[in-house]
Amino acid sequence: MPEAFAVLRVFGVSVFVYIFAWVRARDPANYRHAEEVERLRIRGAWLEERLRLSERENWSAEMRADLTAQLADNARDLAKAEEAVP
Repeated sequence: MPEAFAVLRVFGVSVFVYIFAWVRARDPANYRHAEEVERLRIRGAWLEERLRLSERENWSAEMRADLTAQLADNARDLAKAEEAVP
């Protein structure tokens, strides 16, 4: 029976930590616009490099299409973030 209480205690603590992290992540005060724009630029450069690598190494068309879609999504998010300058 003590083992069950130990498992329940660990479960309770993990639920508390999850809820606390979820609330903190949704707090608008923690959003840093400049860092988000920089993150999107770095991700875009990384995706472009992966796309060049996929063409150079002749990856499957499906993988290249997925990278292209991710790059387009990133470009859209970056444009939206840059136009919403605080």
